[in-house]
Amino acid sequence: MLRIVIYIPTKDGSEIKYKLHKQTVFNLSGKVITDISVDPNNADNVCVVFGGTSTNHVYYSTNATSSNPSFVPIDGDLPDMPVFGCVIERDPSSDVIIIGTEYGVFTTDNISGSNTSWSSNNSEIGPIPVFDICQQWRPWEAGMDNGYRKVNNQGAIYACTHGRGIWRADNLLSVQEPILNNEISKNISSLNIYPNPVLENTNLSFELNNSNIISVIIYNINGSVVKTLYNNVMFNNGYHTLPVSTSELPIGTYLITLSSGDEQKVTKFIKY
Repeated sequence: MLRIVIYIPTKDGSEIKYKLHKQTVFNLSGKVITDISVDPNNADNVCVVFGGTSTNHVYYSTNATSSNPSFVPIDGDLPDMPVFGCVIERDPSSDVIIIGTEYGVFTTDNISGSNTSWSSNNSEIGPIPVFDICQQWRPWEAGMDNGYRKVNNQGAIYACTHGRGIWRADNLLSVQEPILNNEISKNISSLNIYPNPVLENTNLSFELNNSNIISVIIYNINGSVVKTLYNNVMFNNGYHTLPVSTSELPIGTYLITLSSGDEQKVTKFIKY
């Protein structure tokens, strides 16, 4: 426990004394916290997210105000990618976490440790870096009166992106329906691109557990579509390898997405 005392002088020459108490409750050596969110309805519920790769990125506590809180990783089926922002949705009827990542916005209402299931919410925004997630914190039941302008965006979620501005979602005021509509079916077992980096030609491999219509789209790092390889084409279940030509693409970093129904997987490649 570290205690710091701050003295602030006042106009009459006296001093106001403030005591700041610092206590480490959670520490992961070598990792950098990128955001923290506290449940507006229960201060014991706290979400902490981290950047970097090759490790867990999302931790959750249900006893954060206790003398010895515990934080457990809830990455679940989340891809291995940096996570930059988080919000615990303020709907009191359920615990919903929304995160901003290297590949867009993901949500979960199934907080279950390593079995947590995440849904991608990037059908419009695209799989682009989202550096912050926030929610309109003013009361959403009635807005504000008493001489203030009435709030008309109660509970709205805002995603702050790299290269595509700020996006707003109002349908997360009632999060159950969109999360169910975007529930991951886990039809795509794997997604790989090789060789990578790419000179002119590469291969995209994936496995489908069930026959389904798929789309394969390449985005640049700003989230703009640069090439559509397949658009709503039926593929049988099983393992597939598709040739991908990148000869017409400028040198740079790209994201290639495979969509099957409501499921989407993303992988990155470098063109040189």
